[in-house]
Amino acid sequence: MTGGQPTVYFLHYWGTGPAEKLATGFKAALKELGKGGAAHAAHR
Repeated sequence: MTGGQPTVYFLHYWGTGPAEKLATGFKAALKELGKGGAAHAAHR
């Protein structure tokens, strides 16, 4: 799976608390990662 397109990432996430709260935090983190702008586009 290395060198494949599209790139696949595995994530192990350990969280405690209500699922809704964890999902909201995880979604916010993904949104922040998507804000890479020009630097992010260069890696495509």
